[in-house]
Amino acid sequence: MSATNKTGISYTTENISTGPSVDILSTIEGNESRLAIIAKVTEFLGYDQPTPGQEAQAAPPGGKPLKGTIPLPRLRVRSVEADARIQFGDTMALRGPLVDETLKTKGQVPVLGAIPLLDRLFQSESKTTIRKRLYIFVTPMKITATAEKQ
Repeated sequence: MSATNKTGISYTTENISTGPSVDILSTIEGNESRLAIIAKVTEFLGYDQPTPGQEAQAAPPGGKPLKGTIPLPRLRVRSVEADARIQFGDTMALRGPLVDETLKTKGQVPVLGAIPLLDRLFQSESKTTIRKRLYIFVTPMKITATAEKQ
């Protein structure tokens, strides 16, 4: 039994794909391509703090029922969808939603940052904001199959 799973409950896990993915359905209509595009980015943000009552129960064979809290994962999915007609060789740009992340950093001078009353003089705090946006560029090309004669 691990230190993080003191209740002896085994959790069932499921794989979730993270990172970018793009699905494109292309049909040819004359000298144009009709594109149906779904692009998304799935990000793992960490785990929520379990709330009271957010529990799982398990009864091991021949043992008494056990209770344990369930840590739920936090995911963020950013997506953009488009359905457009575009000439072959032209480029279409898609822009997804903007996401702001704020990172807080605390620092201190060793030893001096722990002295009462003087500690504030030797500590620092900073905030950094990171902005993310999903961009997709698609250029349809017409490919023709030719049979070689021998």
